[in-house]
Amino acid sequence: MGRTCVLASLALWASAGLALAAPSDGKPPQPTMAAIFETLRVVLPASLDAESFAAPERQAAIGAALAQLEHLAGDLESHGRAREAGFGYLSRTLAQDAAEISRRYRSGQFEGARFLYHQNLETCVTCHSRLPAARDFGLGRGLVASIDTDALPPRQRARLEVVTRQFAAALGTYERWFADPAARPEQIDRTGAYYRYLDVCLRIEGDPARALRTFEALAARKDLSASLRRDVDAWVRSLRGLEARPVDTPALARARDLLARGRALSASPHDAASLVYDIEASFTLQHFVDAASEPSEAVSEAYYLLGTIEARLWRSPWLSQAEPFLEASIRMAPGAAHAPRAYAALEELTLLGYSGSAGLQLPPDVERRLADLWASVHAHHPTLQPKGWSAPES
Repeated sequence: MGRTCVLASLALWASAGLALAAPSDGKPPQPTMAAIFETLRVVLPASLDAESFAAPERQAAIGAALAQLEHLAGDLESHGRAREAGFGYLSRTLAQDAAEISRRYRSGQFEGARFLYHQNLETCVTCHSRLPAARDFGLGRGLVASIDTDALPPRQRARLEVVTRQFAAALGTYERWFADPAARPEQIDRTGAYYRYLDVCLRIEGDPARALRTFEALAARKDLSASLRRDVDAWVRSLRGLEARPVDTPALARARDLLARGRALSASPHDAASLVYDIEASFTLQHFVDAASEPSEAVSEAYYLLGTIEARLWRSPWLSQAEPFLEASIRMAPGAAHAPRAYAALEELTLLGYSGSAGLQLPPDVERRLADLWASVHAHHPTLQPKGWSAPES
């Protein structure tokens, strides 16, 4: 459990009204969102301090708020079922994780519930930065103002600002952190902050010039390791060459071009040199699948490309949209030319996720899912073979 930071992710959707399907009567779920934000007012400030979160006099209020979140998350899950694959996956995990956080709190596992909340905060930002939305959110600004953000480390402060849609403030927090001579660039890099900064700057703000200034300043530092310097230099070159987003170029064509340019910068499939082009391509593809009115081979390819990008990008270990993107690609067009590659990538990610010191341990439901997907692709591509596991007999 615990792939998504429930409280902050729900705050995102409550604040932005973003990417949620309306119920069958066509009305947006505004009452649900308003109720979610009210529970956030109770839980979020208390969760910043272990003693406050577990204080006997606050347990009734916090427990009731978490129980309400569990109920509301189920409502949001139903709203998310009609959306594209990535959001559908996030909304499904919300309901599971809300129940787990509430269960831990009810059973007295206060630190466990709090740890789960904060450990997963990075993944809230992943959801929050999917696509641009309304620029300002007054309720979020008020919530941030009620918290002593100066006492928070830069990483936590920037997270909170992004979750509450205070994007300009978040970029400023990141930039001050990156420029701090006492902050070691290697340690910042290990938190994924450079990726998160680029995500907000490119996806949300659409401001590569600002990002370029930031990374030119970072490149001038003398304390970068050789590997980080190689990545920063690649990001600077990419940002300098990132043209304005065209309005008439087909999304798939632009995404393919961006990914090819990123591959040309990379010394290996998993280094970070292609980060700028990966984020820009992901933005382009996300717009495309969100706007698609019906399934098609083109949408299937977009999901395949999104899955491969997601597998490369720095993400929280608690959540990756790579697998649902790849699965959506396969189910939508198992006969497409990219389907065998999508299946191979999905199989590899799945097997890596369930491999350990005891060997490969695939749960029965996961094994059945792989077998079903393999059969659908194999029917169209008979030379395809599974790698590293045996498909069950039909």
